[in-house]
Amino acid sequence: MEQFSISFRLGKPSAPHGANLAHNNREFSAANIDPARSDHNIFFTAMSIADAYEHLFGEALEAFNAKQDRPARRIEDYYAHIAGGKREEPFYEVIVQFGDSKNAPCGSTRGEMAREMLIEYMREDIDHFALFSNSLEELLERMRKANYEIKRGKYLAARPPYGENYIRLKSLGAFYSATALKNRIRSNVRWEQQTYEVLAEAKQKKSLNVTVIQVLHQYIEVMRIGKIKVQPKDLSKPVSWVNDRELDALLLLNRRIHEGATLTSIQKDFAEKDQAARTLRDQLMASQKDLQTFLELQEKLELLYGGKPSVRFTREQAEETLKSYPSIKPYNWLGVYQLVANEKQSVQELQEKLETAESELKEEAELAATADRVFGKTFVQDILNRNTFQNSGRFLPNGSFTPDGQFCG
Repeated sequence: MEQFSISFRLGKPSAPHGANLAHNNREFSAANIDPARSDHNIFFTAMSIADAYEHLFGEALEAFNAKQDRPARRIEDYYAHIAGGKREEPFYEVIVQFGDSKNAPCGSTRGEMAREMLIEYMREDIDHFALFSNSLEELLERMRKANYEIKRGKYLAARPPYGENYIRLKSLGAFYSATALKNRIRSNVRWEQQTYEVLAEAKQKKSLNVTVIQVLHQYIEVMRIGKIKVQPKDLSKPVSWVNDRELDALLLLNRRIHEGATLTSIQKDFAEKDQAARTLRDQLMASQKDLQTFLELQEKLELLYGGKPSVRFTREQAEETLKSYPSIKPYNWLGVYQLVANEKQSVQELQEKLETAESELKEEAELAATADRVFGKTFVQDILNRNTFQNSGRFLPNGSFTPDGQFCG
């Protein structure tokens, strides 16, 4: 199997081409950038340097200024203070590259693999450990057991088992400072406690939600032992209990049941939305067909009465068609333009309605599928099976298929 090359580059703004945030955020495109591929970009965090300074140092700066008796010693803008000095760089740019545009281009299998590797490099270990820790100390202990070396000091830093240098955790982004990690862990713990309380209440009321919440806890426990990885919905945010596709599906199902839905009513809603989408598709196809007919009629009338030549129709063809429209005369043929405009508007309105209906149908289909898996007692096992086949598919030359026929390459 062909291997990936891995390269690292450290740049600083004081050096030519050393660091350029506007370029990284694609606020402009350099000569070597293909704008058509910019939609493949993933922004883990998009923040101006000034905003990052305020986020990281705002409270500390306020505390520092409060201790200064002389106004001249106070620092109004810490970023401007550092940027205007000559001893320190205001920031550094670190570029981590897996493969290149030739052996791992966007849209290719290897390109997708490189994307997943980058996401894993950025945050997977810390996010996973933080998700299952009850305190910052427990998080650091989990990292040590995973062969990370931890350095405590002014800044919390870690050296990964495959790395040579320590990395300040806060340099990974706003979500990875010691304070941010503590807040994330506290939020995760609070979320778990609340779900246990909800489960106890559902059991007491003998609610249908009991099944859903029990599956939710089963999913969490299997994830805790490493058999399932969190699948974040929003890649710009760290993984958490509220940033996981599968948990999101379970929480949506739980909410709908709390509002009075049942498995039968969910399946009925799906069938109704499916039929509504089918009806709109049929109406759109009919309207598009009518629009095409009116456009052809317009072109033929322009040939007969407007003196405009046609590359598609002869005069004889236009006259033959007009026999089917006896009400159209030389004095009222211009009405065809309004006919075309009305039908175009109808097509546009139907397209918008269909987009909304298909979006609702997709949500309802996912909800119905989740309900079937939950009440069929297969939710967690299906995910385990898919995870197993996806992992094997990464290493098999031709990929693999899950038992339900889904390809994993």
